[in-house]
Amino acid sequence: MGAMAARDQERDAHLISNGFNVIRFWNSDVDQNLNGVLEAIERLLREPPPRPATPADPPHKSLRPGARKRGPGGEGK
Repeated sequence: MGAMAARDQERDAHLISNGFNVIRFWNSDVDQNLNGVLEAIERLLREPPPRPATPADPPHKSLRPGARKRGPGGEGK
């Protein structure tokens, strides 16, 4: 990986860790298909953002074989 690509990855990781979404377009797409680039950005802006995991979220664990899943009232399901 080149120095430029490594810097891009570091910058993307920093932005993402601070809550930003990163999208990339080739310079030639911006130069030759600006409307398509803008439409792609608009489409992404209309999508609801994914809900980030919080410490209160329960971890995803699979049930042990033979274990019964319990519903909200504690009853087996």
